[in-house]
Amino acid sequence: MPWAKAPDVEGSIVPQGTHGRLMQVPVFAQPPAPSEGGAAPPAPFLVAWEVDAEQGTGPVLLLARAAHCLQQLHAANAERQKVAGTEAWQDLRLILQLVAALLRGDPLLAKPLLNVTIIYNRNQQMDWLEVVIASLNVLPTLTVAAGGLPGTTAPAASKPSPLNSSSNTAAFCQQVLAALADSLVTAAAVASCQPGRVMRALAASQLFAGVNVSMEPLGLVGLEQLSSWAQEQQQRQDQSSVDVGDDWSSLTDLQVLQEALEVPHSSYPLTHAVIHLVQTLLNQHCTWGLVPSLVHYTLNRVLGAMPWMPFTCTSDRWSLAAAALGVVRSSILSGAVATPGAAGPKAAGAPGGIMVTTLAARVIHHLATAGHGYLSSVLPPPSEVLQDMAEQQAGSSELLASGTELAEQLLLLVSVLLPAVAHLSPEMPLQQYWGATPPGGGLSPAAIIASYATYPYATHLPLLALEALN
Repeated sequence: MPWAKAPDVEGSIVPQGTHGRLMQVPVFAQPPAPSEGGAAPPAPFLVAWEVDAEQGTGPVLLLARAAHCLQQLHAANAERQKVAGTEAWQDLRLILQLVAALLRGDPLLAKPLLNVTIIYNRNQQMDWLEVVIASLNVLPTLTVAAGGLPGTTAPAASKPSPLNSSSNTAAFCQQVLAALADSLVTAAAVASCQPGRVMRALAASQLFAGVNVSMEPLGLVGLEQLSSWAQEQQQRQDQSSVDVGDDWSSLTDLQVLQEALEVPHSSYPLTHAVIHLVQTLLNQHCTWGLVPSLVHYTLNRVLGAMPWMPFTCTSDRWSLAAAALGVVRSSILSGAVATPGAAGPKAAGAPGGIMVTTLAARVIHHLATAGHGYLSSVLPPPSEVLQDMAEQQAGSSELLASGTELAEQLLLLVSVLLPAVAHLSPEMPLQQYWGATPPGGGLSPAAIIASYATYPYATHLPLLALEALN
């Protein structure tokens, strides 16, 4: 008989009389505890059907159910019917959670998962990536229909107010936010084995709509020509009165979701997932398509927004800042090549014989002129603070780990950024900021970096500090 949970998916058949084993839902995917006085929701469970399938029973049925739920949610939303709390919504978000959790634990599972396909509506073949892209198309519209967002057609500069709706609407919108984040985690895992396909699919999705992307590889700029290249870019901008940089401001859906749903709750699951996605793409040397816009989004809407972004704890702030710094560093290194006949890296000073992508050139120039505004709010504490945490256990293990990660990512960035900036004018604001005492007192950024040269509890940090100081 056709499986009632996905009747429009060809091949999703559970023969009559098939036995199944009830399994408890993992803790991370269980519904939240009810508020005081509220009724507890029915406990969800999983069923492991004893059916032999060529591609594996579990992955096929999960994929079939996810595709069917997405179709049901899209139809309900189009007819202005309630989506929150429906069986289709609860099943879809549970499936997205399960798949994302599996891929977080073992990203290599993405390759066999991509071999799982279904036939939907008799003629459409779908795999997990296509379900993920469908989620990125459908889920943002659910928050608008629920009244949690002002709508995706709002101008980029608009500032949507925090949710004033009922607690149920707010809770539902947080569920949608988590499902979007899970979808991007899955997309990032798929990008590790099929980056080109993921890039093309993401560019056509609703979540990233509005950005004018090019799938052509970026040009290269020699570091020695960085200053003249920057002057040419400025002249072009002056003549056209159009910013020739990357079109991050057109990512209106991401901005609205961040401001309306993440900021009021001081929690940033979607922003973390976007950073993880762009980091994965950069690791695959993908610097075109959506990547330039997402890199500049990270600069402007994460690092640049740190002063006004609220967090529930310091470790969350440090963790997000460390991830963003990692993306900035990777955007400089990804796609860099040595020019023919280059002598190789030099011991000190500005490196020569290296060509970087135009994305890297823009990032370097942007940080050279305005980097002090981005970096001043994400500097790690001096090494003595982390040392006290380690010795006296003055902070939680999460705080110590996130502080160490933030220090590591800053040191890694500085070791590639400052030598590249040396090819520009020595009067660049970033170079002046680096050795200056902050207006409110304390150590200069250079002094903070130098303090890690003697940090005893992470042997790699002193080596990174010495490299950054050279």
